Amino acid sequence: MHLLPNQYYLMIVGDGPYREELEHMASDLQDRVIFLGNRMNIPQLLEFADAFVHMPEWEEGFGITVIEALAAGKVCIVANSGAMPEIITDGVDGFIVEKGNVMELANCLMELGKEKIDIIRKNATQKATCFSMKKYCSTLDRLILRN
Repeated sequence: MHLLPNQYYLMIVGDGPYREELEHMASDLQDRVIFLGNRMNIPQLLEFADAFVHMPEWEEGFGITVIEALAAGKVCIVANSGAMPEIITDGVDGFIVEKGNVMELANCLMELGKEKIDIIRKNATQKATCFSMKKYCSTLDRLILRN
């Protein structure tokens, strides 16, 4: 069963023990799912994406990949787990869906219209500045000088 229309393509970056299983699951999607393996050119790959989906199997303490996607102005759709809800404000600078809920993920992707994408992208790049090295160093300096 296909949950998204044919105009959607999925690039999967990374490698691991589930790749073979994922390739088997995607075998009937007629080249709409592209497995890229481990890559070093993530900023260039993000240029081709409208959205960035982060659905980790395990809890994640901090999602640097999500911050990178926000900084690139991508609509981030993340699982409601780990630090993701601390990074993304649902409906403002990205979207949060329940972990493992593929229908909610598909619905979120299908509801993205151009106007909504433009607003989220603007908010996403602003949110990424909260995690910039400049902001981190400034906060660290204030904390050190206070003590």
